[in-house]
Amino acid sequence: YRLDWHLLWFYADFARANCHSGIMVANIIKIINKELRIADEQ
Repeated sequence: YRLDWHLLWFYADFARANCHSGIMVANIIKIINKELRIADEQ
């Protein structure tokens, strides 16, 4: 299982550019962390 880091960074940059608060970026980071935990368990 491999995450597409380029896609994740694209989403993070997009969120940072379009969200004055950090809420969207924080949510993306939570999703990434959840994906990493799932990947570690597999």
